Amino acid sequence: MSLEDLSYKSIRRFLLKLFDEHGYDTPGLDAKILIMDASQLSHADLLVESSTIPETRVIKKINEYMNKRIKGEPVDKIIGYKEFYGRKYKVSKNVLSPRPDTETLVDLALDEINKSGSKTVLELGTGTGSVIISIILEKKGVIATAVDISDDALKIAKYNAGVYSVSKRINFFKSSWFETVSGTYDVIISNPPYISKMEMGLLSPEVSKFDPFISLYGGEDGLAAYREIINKVGSYLNPKGVVIFEIGYLQAEAVTKLLLEEGFINISVSKDMSGNNRVIKAYKSK
Repeated sequence: MSLEDLSYKSIRRFLLKLFDEHGYDTPGLDAKILIMDASQLSHADLLVESSTIPETRVIKKINEYMNKRIKGEPVDKIIGYKEFYGRKYKVSKNVLSPRPDTETLVDLALDEINKSGSKTVLELGTGTGSVIISIILEKKGVIATAVDISDDALKIAKYNAGVYSVSKRINFFKSSWFETVSGTYDVIISNPPYISKMEMGLLSPEVSKFDPFISLYGGEDGLAAYREIINKVGSYLNPKGVVIFEIGYLQAEAVTKLLLEEGFINISVSKDMSGNNRVIKAYKSK
């Protein structure tokens, strides 16, 4: 079916039906976001213009987006940005897109900073930079260091930091976990790759085909990154410092054990918005 001569309202209905037939979880939202980006209209403007037939250039862009979506490409990768913690962040196929569940990691870090007055934060595996930028924007007295092994990810993270004018407060550089990190920090955070070999085969094509393998695969049991980080993290924490990880929803017990073996204390697990175990926090022993 051609989209020409259809109004915005009719196009939206058509895309909703099409995306629903392809089994996507949020067909209506997908349609709205793609149309808004192609037309550069806000949601309110789209309602006002609902009976208007889009210009040819807009129709061409909507068609392009539609064809990408029905081939399985995620909406955020199509339009090039993802919303996280109330802000937009640039994304690409070379970087893991931020997930809503990861906002729990930001919440826990901010709670800790508010409680302890922490001033220095290190993020391992920053990706888009969305987590550390969110923390920096919410707590103006904090300065941060953020590392990633991917040059592509660092480029995007630096771009996102520039958009929100916090480049001077975050030191981005390349490192495989602690490889080139120096100094000590009050808070160390990480959302490392934690998908096991078995789980990798169960991922939806939207994830497995469009997010970087290196950002997903956590080794045979999904715990490889946690082992490496936890083995060394104590040396990079200030006294009474805290480490906060995002975890897979079945990994709380295993990661807790790893932390206990390295002498960490006051370990707690927090749930995400869906009620699944998602973030673990532990303190450096005295």
